[in-house]
Amino acid sequence: MVSSLVEGGAMAWGGLLYLKHLWDSWKSHRIGIYGLWACGKTTLNRYLNTSGDLEEDTARMTSTAHPYDKKKKQYVPPNATRKRIHVLSEANQSFRRTILSSDIGGQSEYFNLWVRDLVLRDVEVIIYLVDSRDDPDGLQEATFRDFTRIIAERDFRFTERKLRKKARNYQPKVVALVANKSDLWLNPDERAYYEGSGIGRHPIFDAYRPHLVRLQRAGIPTLKRSISALHGYDVERLIWDCLKAKS
Repeated sequence: MVSSLVEGGAMAWGGLLYLKHLWDSWKSHRIGIYGLWACGKTTLNRYLNTSGDLEEDTARMTSTAHPYDKKKKQYVPPNATRKRIHVLSEANQSFRRTILSSDIGGQSEYFNLWVRDLVLRDVEVIIYLVDSRDDPDGLQEATFRDFTRIIAERDFRFTERKLRKKARNYQPKVVALVANKSDLWLNPDERAYYEGSGIGRHPIFDAYRPHLVRLQRAGIPTLKRSISALHGYDVERLIWDCLKAKS
């Protein structure tokens, strides 16, 4: 009798674990990928759609563009697409997860689209890409500063009443500052060192630290990670870390 009860309990528990596995696999997570043009947003979105090495294209004329609605006097945001991806845990276990993300251009005229996308889709995970290109005017840092200020202060200046109301309660669950193109700026010796001490200590993040502090003070968790979207380095681990941090 006792043996039968134990076996029945084990089967019921196994069934619950299987249902949880299915739920975790199919539950959609809303991700927003932002950053200046040529930092690799389109490449990352393409890799998430289909993993594998991609061709490099850094020409500004071929970067992501969006139609302009003359009546509404604003650019039209793209629709988010559903992606079923593998993620890699700390124990190097592979799990299936479902995310919703869109590809928004990184030119300055699309900055308002980033902010609209956040609120319209109620983005849970922000992945903000930077790279190691020469930036004498500090544009990458300044854009991230403005972006994080809006989020931390909830300073969403929408004209539509419905969107303003929705923005009052909006806050992302995690912001990941991601240094892309690590195959170009992170040499093997550095990689081994920072894997032990934490990539977040790398100088590439130094200019952005005050803005990450602002988010933390606003109660928004942050991560610092490095990837190479072009070659697929650490992309699966990045998504795992983001989804884990938001839960």
